[in-house]
Amino acid sequence: MAALAERPVATEEAAQDQGAKDSHDALAAASANAIHLNTADGDSEPLQLQSLCMRCHETGTTTMLLVSIPHFKDLLIASFECPECGFRNSEVQFAGAYGERGTRHTLQVAAGQQALLGRQIVKSTSATVTFPELQLEIPPLTQKGVITTIEGLITEATTGLRALQEERTAADPAAGAAVEAVLQQLDACAAAERDFTIAIDDPAGCSHLEPGDPGDTVGTVTVEYYDRTPEQAEALGLSAAPGGDDDAGGG
Repeated sequence: MAALAERPVATEEAAQDQGAKDSHDALAAASANAIHLNTADGDSEPLQLQSLCMRCHETGTTTMLLVSIPHFKDLLIASFECPECGFRNSEVQFAGAYGERGTRHTLQVAAGQQALLGRQIVKSTSATVTFPELQLEIPPLTQKGVITTIEGLITEATTGLRALQEERTAADPAAGAAVEAVLQQLDACAAAERDFTIAIDDPAGCSHLEPGDPGDTVGTVTVEYYDRTPEQAEALGLSAAPGGDDDAGGG
């Protein structure tokens, strides 16, 4: 299975810019009381602070907002924007403990189901995202925590892969052709032109894939819960309790 793991710097920056745009847009939607995101406190307002831009070292603005996703948990969305150089950066942090067990969210999208691509995703740094039919995997720790949509996640993946495609193809035509084939399939997924499955596996239990409306038989999300392995618990900084259960730690 192909993996988006050790991406070149230029590729990483391109993907981060797309991820920042997605989270920045999600923050704006949350501030406007969008349907999918409700403020954790009905009276809460976005908090804005002046911050140093790490790219040009001028003063930018960091906006923070605590939001609550129904049937999930509270999240702190932080978004930075610099008016001088245009740099933007966003990150999602989880307000609370890890889940008691790991989770695996799975959704099958059929060709033509464009509306499902707008389903909201919360992906933590410990989550692995796979597209089985494409044999494509986005490993953990390759991206910061992000709140986006299925379409946004696919767009971020294609942005990362396309950034150095010319150089990749010139250096290794076979590898370039293989990546190009994956890009074409991802484009088809983003346009709802083919069937595909998306699975989000998170040992921390901090990721989420928006379910459909109650009684909706189209776009049903399957959620599986599993016990963490000792290796997964150690990677999360958790200690194994007697009997094999893990202590829920802060996330």
